[in-house]
Amino acid sequence: MSLSLIKPSGDYHKLLAYQKANLVYALNNWFINNTELRFKRTQEQMEHAARSGKQNIVEGLNNYATSKPSGIHLVNCAIGSMKELKVDYEDFLLRHGFNQWSYTDRLFKRAQELGKDNNSDYDFFIEKFSTLSHELIANIIIVLTGQAIFIIEQLMKKLEHDLLKNGGFRENIYKYRKNR
Repeated sequence: MSLSLIKPSGDYHKLLAYQKANLVYALNNWFINNTELRFKRTQEQMEHAARSGKQNIVEGLNNYATSKPSGIHLVNCAIGSMKELKVDYEDFLLRHGFNQWSYTDRLFKRAQELGKDNNSDYDFFIEKFSTLSHELIANIIIVLTGQAIFIIEQLMKKLEHDLLKNGGFRENIYKYRKNR
């Protein structure tokens, strides 16, 4: 009788949370490399926050197989990194005298629609970005980052629910050994 206590973590590439975080990461890199406005110290922080956002999803899901609390913690770190990136873009807009869209702005709502329809389509956004101002691009990335945060938060709730419903790795080892 073969029983595996360690469940496979699955293909994170298929997860919407990872796809959206990866899109934000790629668009952030494009923005940093294609803007003539210099904000070097913040750029480095933005690179780290965007990378951390996507990488913590990967590591969190891997760790979840043997330590559900650790996995949930890392997914929560991904949320924190995405929030940090979002604030960096808000600061960028403020520092350069640009306007930030409100939640009721028609451009904000249009960017939300584009983000929902093109969750991982880097080329779609790059084609659009090539004709837009830094102000518009930064606002679009803020919207996409907000979507990533929401989706990653949903993933974290799902993981929390699974932990509460099915227990953790050590609990399941104990149950298995007790039943044997």
